[in-house]
Amino acid sequence: MYHALALPFERLSKERQALVTPYVLPDGLYIRSFLDTVYEKKGFSESATVIMTENGERVRSKSEKIIADKLNSLGIPYLYEYPLYLQRLGWIHPDFTLLDVRERTTVILEHFGLMQDLSYVAQAMNKIDSYIFDGYFPGDRLLITYEGGSHVLNVDTLERLIRHRFSS
Repeated sequence: MYHALALPFERLSKERQALVTPYVLPDGLYIRSFLDTVYEKKGFSESATVIMTENGERVRSKSEKIIADKLNSLGIPYLYEYPLYLQRLGWIHPDFTLLDVRERTTVILEHFGLMQDLSYVAQAMNKIDSYIFDGYFPGDRLLITYEGGSHVLNVDTLERLIRHRFSS
């Protein structure tokens, strides 16, 4: 739907495109606009291990690096720890905010990495309930990955989850 409406703009020369504001942004401009979003990122403590993605972005864990690199390899635009307001929690920083270009919506991907810790599990369940309360339903606008104890992040499962949600 969006692509067809953007075609007339895409067919203009670069000079004419500079003079026109399209009614619907072509996918490339829509993605660029999303990726260029300016926001205040969470800081890192000085003692935190430096973990970098293939794109040169700093993340908090090896699992988040795996997720970021997988999103990148699948061509899914994302913002890391982009702020989001939830009615029950206030301002939070979800691990990843993904752009669904086809639907022109965002999808949250949260990784719960300490599921062997019962207090962490309680916080994770509260966070999931808060997402649902605000309309972020698992499998739709909320993707969840997890690990804990001997259960590590399964890259094949991660890819299947992402591909399923973003398949046409």
